[in-house]
Amino acid sequence: MSAKQEFYHLMLIETTEQITCLAELAVEIWTEHYNGIIGAEQTSYMLSRFQSADAIAKDIREKGYRYTVVEAAGRWLGYSATVIQNNKVLFLSKLYVHKESRGLGGALFNDAVAQARNAGCESIQLTVNRNNSDSIAVYKHLGCKVIREQRADIGNGYYMDDYVFSWPVNQFSE
Repeated sequence: MSAKQEFYHLMLIETTEQITCLAELAVEIWTEHYNGIIGAEQTSYMLSRFQSADAIAKDIREKGYRYTVVEAAGRWLGYSATVIQNNKVLFLSKLYVHKESRGLGGALFNDAVAQARNAGCESIQLTVNRNNSDSIAVYKHLGCKVIREQRADIGNGYYMDDYVFSWPVNQFSE
């Protein structure tokens, strides 16, 4: 972590302006990271379908998602999205950080852990593209375990080929 990133804070996304800025951040991060994994066309499709300002607003306002941004030195460096499922699982739907700031992903993961504990969840679950070897290594390092593989048709001839990871909330003391 660089000296500029030593001081960061997490911010909950709530306003329309924040949602618009978050969608722009998603384009930056996804294009940087996923074009080499799933290709530019699928990346663009997924951004428009799942990370547009409209999609993010719907997640927050209709589906109960919580979007959190990590910010340092006035710059948004990454974000996460979580939602509680069946009162037992916190689904970490998104955790994306700019390449030069990846060390801050831990702050977003720790925030998800705190959310899960506060809600009385038993586990955190998340999905990772099977070809995303860097992220897979990070989640395994954090103690996440692969519980299954899944292939989801997301339309337009595209699929998400993922590992589903689980992290038991009470595996480590606070």
